[in-house]
Amino acid sequence: MQRFLNVTASFLILLVMLFLCGCETSQPARTSPTLKSAADSGSSSGPYARTVYRAYERAWRPLDSWPNGERVTKASVTVARDGRVISARIVGSSGDVWMDKSVREALDKVRVVAPFENGAKENHRTFIINFDSKSMDG
Repeated sequence: MQRFLNVTASFLILLVMLFLCGCETSQPARTSPTLKSAADSGSSSGPYARTVYRAYERAWRPLDSWPNGERVTKASVTVARDGRVISARIVGSSGDVWMDKSVREALDKVRVVAPFENGAKENHRTFIINFDSKSMDG
C-alpha cells in the first residue's frame, strides 16, 4: 500500500510540475499560417500562391495555446510544375519544439497541390510559409 501511495504522489507531483512550467497537452485548433513568397516564386498574392497557402492552412493542426507568446516557424516549400511537392522543410525554428512539430506534420501531409497554371514557364516554384502562433489570438 505504501508503494502505491508513493507512486501516486510522484505522479501528482509530475502533473503539478508540468502545469507550472506551461507544458500541457492540448487539442488541435484551427488557425492560419501566413504566406510569404521566396525570391524565385513570383508574387505571393497570386492565385497559385494562394492555392499553396490553402493546402498548408488545411494541413496545419496547431496546439490550442502556445507558452511564452508569439511563435513563428518558417518553412520552405518547393512545388514542381505538375503540382508535386518536391521539397518541404523547416528553415527557421520557432524555438518551441511543439510548434515546430505541428508544422513538420503539416509539411509531411501535403504531397501534391494543383499543377501550375497554363503558360507557366518555371519547372518549380519555392514558397516561404510562416506558421505564426499569433493568429491563434485573433
